[in-house]
Amino acid sequence: MAGKKKRRSGRSRRSRRDQFHADSHADAATLSAIPDLEGVPQQDTTPITDAAQAAEACERLATSGSVAYDTEFIGEETYWPRLCLIQLASVDEVVLIDPMAIEDCSCVWSLLADPALEVIVHAGKQDLDIATHHFGTAPTNVRDTQVLAGFAGLPWPVGLNKAINAVLKINVPGGMTFTAWDRRPLSPQQCRYATDDVRYLLRLEQMLSERIATHGLEAWALAAQAQRCKGSDGVPDLTAQRRRIENGRSLRKGQRTLLHQLVLKRDEIARAQDRPPRALLPDQVLLALTRQRPSSIKAMADLRGMPRPVAEAHGEQLLQTIEQAADMAPPDDPPRPTEGCPFDRVAIDALWHRFAAACMDRGLSPELVCTRSDLARWHLGGGGEWPVNGWRSEALDSLLGAHLAGETLSLQSWPAWQHEAGA
Repeated sequence: MAGKKKRRSGRSRRSRRDQFHADSHADAATLSAIPDLEGVPQQDTTPITDAAQAAEACERLATSGSVAYDTEFIGEETYWPRLCLIQLASVDEVVLIDPMAIEDCSCVWSLLADPALEVIVHAGKQDLDIATHHFGTAPTNVRDTQVLAGFAGLPWPVGLNKAINAVLKINVPGGMTFTAWDRRPLSPQQCRYATDDVRYLLRLEQMLSERIATHGLEAWALAAQAQRCKGSDGVPDLTAQRRRIENGRSLRKGQRTLLHQLVLKRDEIARAQDRPPRALLPDQVLLALTRQRPSSIKAMADLRGMPRPVAEAHGEQLLQTIEQAADMAPPDDPPRPTEGCPFDRVAIDALWHRFAAACMDRGLSPELVCTRSDLARWHLGGGGEWPVNGWRSEALDSLLGAHLAGETLSLQSWPAWQHEAGA
């Protein structure tokens, strides 16, 4: 029954996409006017479906120096997201390219991989991964406005429309994220949504960069960009998947070893079947396999949430993984800090809140530098070297180190910089 419920849920997501798609075509409302702002292209556009026209557009964009980049894709039905639309923009034009009509989009991927061209994204990891997967080479000269926003007084992480509203004072309509981007034709509302995703990015990046410079955070912001926007190798982070499944649960060493091996096996099977790993085997099923260690396919199929067809088709592989994991070493993770002593919890809270106040006073989101757990690990380990490195260690030295050495924590008059940001 649980397996059937999960399959119904998958069909439900496609049904929801189809309904959003139908709604976007049924809505005959007039599109809102595009604000007249410097560096913001004014035109709406429709997707290019001809390879020669796409190549010509990429040639024009290559001379612009900076290009905004985004994609629309469907990620819940295949192992690699199904790419449905590519959005590009310069300060002069927006270009939509239809990869479902153009088999070879190498002109786009080579454009983005050009180190002389600055590529502007917002929360662009998946979009950059898509470029790497299709071209084999990741964009390298990337600036992410979500990261920049964290150095310019906005919370981390902030969505694109909220950042545009806060910085550019423009209310961008949303509501098309979960539409059926793989169905044609796209409606004017869908095309407007897609163009808006890149239309404002270059202007947003410029204004965020100016604000960052005003508060003297350029060096840290540049280092954070290099760290967070480095080219993806297109390989899923399976260790991060396993840690997300653990989510603070107390698992024994043997259980952590088994869970890690099951995540690896799930990914191998999902890749071969072109299915998303969590659609193949939900996270809670991997936890049940880890804790109960079934010794037969029947016992495995009876686990709550286990899709019976998966147990029947791949049960032997999973049983073999369970057996082999008993002889393997656990994954090498840093120990989680244990704050058993009330005095330690108070001290860690004080460290975190003082550090967070110093960051926000500069317009810097503290979570970009470190987490409370990082500071807890540092405090419980007796101090010494900071638990982070690079620019983040420098930020901790600058914003907290002097205070810990006995100096008074210096804050600006509240809320001076916030007033500047809202002006």
